[in-house]
Amino acid sequence: MDGTATVRVASRSGNVTVVAEDRVDILVERGEVSIDETSPTRISVSDRAGRIGLRVPVGTTLVIGAQSGNVDISGPVGATSVNMRSGRMMIEQAEQLDIRTTSGTVGIGGCTCGCRINSGSGNVTVDDAGSADVMVTSGSIRVGGVRGPVAAKTLSGSVEVALAEPADVEAESVSGHVRIEVPPGTHPQLDVKTGGSLSCDVDEGSDFKLTATSVSGSLTIASAEASGD
Repeated sequence: MDGTATVRVASRSGNVTVVAEDRVDILVERGEVSIDETSPTRISVSDRAGRIGLRVPVGTTLVIGAQSGNVDISGPVGATSVNMRSGRMMIEQAEQLDIRTTSGTVGIGGCTCGCRINSGSGNVTVDDAGSADVMVTSGSIRVGGVRGPVAAKTLSGSVEVALAEPADVEAESVSGHVRIEVPPGTHPQLDVKTGGSLSCDVDEGSDFKLTATSVSGSLTIASAEASGD
């Protein structure tokens, strides 16, 4: 298959499993396939038996829509968007992510470029990202290894952000603690507000802007070196 493939997946109810691996074709193990005749690198897969399973080339673009069920993506994929109502979502590695879910846990291993996540209810974890924009109504947020700007906001739950490189941060929780870890030796410009206790072991400067708010909960600004990372 020549060119970067784009796969569109539509699932009513059932699990979606995608494996990206060293291959040149797309293998649909479960699901009903339709191919765009004007562009053979674009295919659509829908569920007929309640589950979808496919193997795709590394770097494949994915567009997934799911009503309910789990979404599991392993191996490095390209730009990926997922829109689902309820269920667990686990993505090992993507070039770029745009995720919208009403209810369910979201776990991201790595995102090379931008990672945008909007969740109504459920915890969100991002282990590594170029940048992150995460909004949750009810649930905790944990973002680590970020190399670019971060916005992490939740109404109910904790927020934890660990920067791998100096970058602007906006972190907010209405009900829950907020913890920001900055790279050793960096000096952020601080704008912090909390209705609870405040702990800060970094010296203020102008390396990047750090805005953090915890309306009801503790607020911690720490150096990654001091925290033992």
